[in-house]
This record gives sequence, structure tokens and C-alpha cells, in this order.
Amino acid sequence: MNDLPLNLTPRQKKVLTLICQGKSREAIAEYLQISEKTCHYHTGNLTKQFGVKELYQVVALAYQHNIIKAG
Repeated sequence: MNDLPLNLTPRQKKVLTLICQGKSREAIAEYLQISEKTCHYHTGNLTKQFGVKELYQVVALAYQHNIIKAG
């Protein structure tokens, strides 16, 4: 696994926060007023940066390493 990203962009942090809240890509795209394709691009970049293949792994690592605070 790659080193965890500590310098996420504000957009990446927002997308990650929404993913951790259980939002779907469609819901994230609508909330951020971006296309689903753009949202897919952002989530794909997050999986690459976290060195994993699935978004649930990104969520787990984000909580484990306090990138996202539980609660």
C-alpha cells in the first residue's frame, strides 16, 4: 500500500467526507453540482492516492488514520 495522502485538495476532502457519510457517486455529483463522470474521476483518484482498489477501503483508511473524524 502506498503512503497515505496527507495533502488532499479541498475538493478531494469534500468528496471523501461525502463518501464517508455513505453518499453515492450520483448523490455526491448532485450535491457538488458536478457531472457523475467528474465525481467518478475524483473517487478514482482517491483510490489511487490511498493505494487501494475499492472506495470502502478508502473510507476505512480515512477513519483509521484520522483523515476523517468519526461522528
